[in-house]
Amino acid sequence: MLKEKIIKFALFLCAFVSVIVSFAIMLTILIEALKFFQKESVATFLFSSQWAADAAFMNADGTSKQGVFGALSLFWGTFYISLIAMLTALPLGVMCAIYLGVFTGKKSKNYLKPILEIIAGIPTVVFGFFAAIVVAPFIVWFFSLFGIQASFQSALGAGFIMGIMIVPIVASLS
Repeated sequence: MLKEKIIKFALFLCAFVSVIVSFAIMLTILIEALKFFQKESVATFLFSSQWAADAAFMNADGTSKQGVFGALSLFWGTFYISLIAMLTALPLGVMCAIYLGVFTGKKSKNYLKPILEIIAGIPTVVFGFFAAIVVAPFIVWFFSLFGIQASFQSALGAGFIMGIMIVPIVASLS
């Protein structure tokens, strides 16, 4: 009986600490956001495309310049990469689902379904590393065949890899 009360108290204490830490994190973010928006207007933050956050850090002599924080280009980049990912993932995922549901036999499905689940379990960092090492150079090489200069840091590579990451989810939901 005493052991049970001790365990209940310990679990309550752990839950209480996690709630307090969560509120402390939210409060810190709120305070820092309020300080930030006293220096920078919300309209400038949302609709400016300039981003120079490195200027806001202190120099060795203790001085710092005013940083420029415009999130419009960040929002646009997120939208653009997500659009490329959806254009990649939706057709591939739906085709995988149709193939698995209609055209494969039970034996093939028993092999292919776990492969999709394994792909879904690959960490995002691994996909990102693969994109940086394999996909980005391939995109640069492929477009150079047509005389088009592409960048290693293109939205196409990021969107394509994100789309491949999403395929197992789309295939299982379709």
